[in-house]
Amino acid sequence: MSPSVDAASNAAVTARSVTVTRGTVQALRATTFALAPGRCLAVTGPNGSGKTTLLALVSGHADPTTGEVEVLGVPAVRARRRHARDLSVLTGGFAYYPDLTVAEHLQLIAASWPTQDLRTSVEDALTAAGLLVVRDQLPEELSSGESQMFALACATMRPARVLVLDEPEQRLDATRRAQCIAVLSRVKHDGCAIVMATHSEQLREALADQTLTLQARDDA
Repeated sequence: MSPSVDAASNAAVTARSVTVTRGTVQALRATTFALAPGRCLAVTGPNGSGKTTLLALVSGHADPTTGEVEVLGVPAVRARRRHARDLSVLTGGFAYYPDLTVAEHLQLIAASWPTQDLRTSVEDALTAAGLLVVRDQLPEELSSGESQMFALACATMRPARVLVLDEPEQRLDATRRAQCIAVLSRVKHDGCAIVMATHSEQLREALADQTLTLQARDDA
């Protein structure tokens, strides 16, 4: 299904003819979409087409050159502060406390919100992410797949209304991709809007309600 602006007034995330130009390079061509709560937008396209740039706009870490991006009814850069509790972002490296175990990280997140607001309990989050066996290990002791699921568990446990992900399938084997899909399906069911850059057809088929395919730059 293609992105639509028909329901923009009720959208959790909206982009209207947004572009990004850096010097003489157009990093993102004109892009428009509207994403409702509880739905997932899969952003696809070749390397250099602007996927990471678009995620930076949605997460409020960059300004568009033209057009506008709104998150939860305000410009995305303002939403980054005004709606910080409602916006969860997992792009690039994941910052962690080296002296806290996997379970202690989730317990720290749980302590930051009233229990009734949390999307899941610590035990359920560990189980869903396949991390029970490594719950008492430090982050640096995890395998690459475990590290990715640990980061995803931390990003999805909090009661965010918008979740921004950059290739969540990275370093995941078939079993862990299935766990990733299950975790994100629960997030969607809870009403969270997901903007996800991905190369995985499996994730797109399982999760995406809309697909936005970006085109390569002319110089790519």
